[in-house]
Amino acid sequence: MNIHRTFWLLTSAVFILILLPKLVQDGMFLDGITYAAISKNLANGLGNFWSPQYTLSIDPVFHSHPPLVFFLQSQFFILLGNGIYTERIYTVITALITVAGLLIFWTSLTKGKESNRYNWLIVLLWITIPIVAWSYKNNLLENTLGILTLFSVYLIVRSFQSSKVTYLLFSSSLIFLAFLSKGPVGLFPLATPLIYSISYHNKINSKSLLYFFIQIFILVLSFGILFLLSAESVQSLSSYFKIQIFPALEFELNGLESRFYIVFELLLELALPIIIITIILIKTRQLDRFKKILMKKEAIFSLLTGLSASIPILLSGKQARLYFIPSIPFFIFFFGLLIVPFIKDAAKRLSNYEIKWMQYISWLSLLIIIIYTMSCAGGYSRNKEMIQDIHKIMTIVEPGSRMQVSNELMEDYYLVAYCIRIADISLQTQKSEYLLIKKQQKKEILISENYFEYDLNLTNYKFYRSSASPVLE
Repeated sequence: MNIHRTFWLLTSAVFILILLPKLVQDGMFLDGITYAAISKNLANGLGNFWSPQYTLSIDPVFHSHPPLVFFLQSQFFILLGNGIYTERIYTVITALITVAGLLIFWTSLTKGKESNRYNWLIVLLWITIPIVAWSYKNNLLENTLGILTLFSVYLIVRSFQSSKVTYLLFSSSLIFLAFLSKGPVGLFPLATPLIYSISYHNKINSKSLLYFFIQIFILVLSFGILFLLSAESVQSLSSYFKIQIFPALEFELNGLESRFYIVFELLLELALPIIIITIILIKTRQLDRFKKILMKKEAIFSLLTGLSASIPILLSGKQARLYFIPSIPFFIFFFGLLIVPFIKDAAKRLSNYEIKWMQYISWLSLLIIIIYTMSCAGGYSRNKEMIQDIHKIMTIVEPGSRMQVSNELMEDYYLVAYCIRIADISLQTQKSEYLLIKKQQKKEILISENYFEYDLNLTNYKFYRSSASPVLE
């Protein structure tokens, strides 16, 4: 029986279990809500590519990130509408495209070898990395960035394998797009020609230097053409550097004592494959064989590429695990190359009877997980009461309106994000026709004029409308 088909069933079940139950429910991490709101606004004609809009009062011109991902996601809002599943469909598609990239790249690394058939292991290891699973459940920019960097590195490798410089044109274009997705963190593939040469030839040769400078030239040329054609792009990216990049180089380390704290975080993310390798070494005691695999060119290349994508994070005072996401596929290739030879040995010892039962269990698991996922649809993964209250408020407040809140509520960034994402309501502390306060808060501390309270049966808030409104129900 085909053991690989069995494990693909298992991998599919794990993939669905990790991602979909959360994605079919309402509620998301703050950044993901914010990015969805900006994309939705762009789709609805609020802002433009170089000047996207968050709310009317907070970042009416949003320059905290480059705009490409917002534009791409806005196309999904144009096609699918403003419902909560639009950004979720987008993030699932980015996950599936990344899976395709993993499979294509793994085939390139293991071309002509039996290890190629163990591509399911790569996908399984990748989706079980905690920060990977979390990012795709929360609509992060890194989901799109990871696609662009993964394929750009792959195309550079293909240019070496085929000696076709044309691949560099496409890889450089993807690096350019990666920058427009998340900034300088998307530039690490530029080092790939040098890493490839070191890994496969033990030195930096003339061909790798040529490829490196060709990439730099194409990238600089791309920016030159962009800035020449669009003065707005210069202003947008300049604002981005002032808001995000320069402060990141100057900030204190979020209270941390060392920049190397983030290295420990990376090891925690990679704990599962590290544990698997440790168990394998303890059980097999084949240290010499492990060392030989470790010194293979493909393994060295994968490890160095992963490090090239993650080590630059040490330069920034703003450190977070999500910045590792583009580097994870390359670490997974590295660990996959180490683990697969031992997995092959174990697979050969399985009988057809055992494989048959594993297949039955995998099918049953997949069916149960699909049913469980369907049962989660329409529920809430977080912020249930807040989301329900906003849906009630939007029955009174028209889209595009402003609503007054206290300074305290203005600092409730989830409330700000959900109001603009769900109801197109911008919160502000200035007086407005509409007023929202906490139930335990006295409205007099906010306003002096008369407001009428609407009984919307809200859980956490009280809603008021000005007596000066032309219509009061």
